[in-house]
Amino acid sequence: MCIAPDGASAINLFDNEYPDLVLLDIMMLGMDGYAVCKRIR
Repeated sequence: MCIAPDGASAINLFDNEYPDLVLLDIMMLGMDGYAVCKRIR
């Protein structure tokens, strides 16, 4: 299990590991969950 404190960290984790499930908070620091979702698609 990996936890990212902000959107940029979440994208970095996603690039390094391909998870089966991603849970995003809409109100993350720096980049919101919607932007992270668009980037990882």
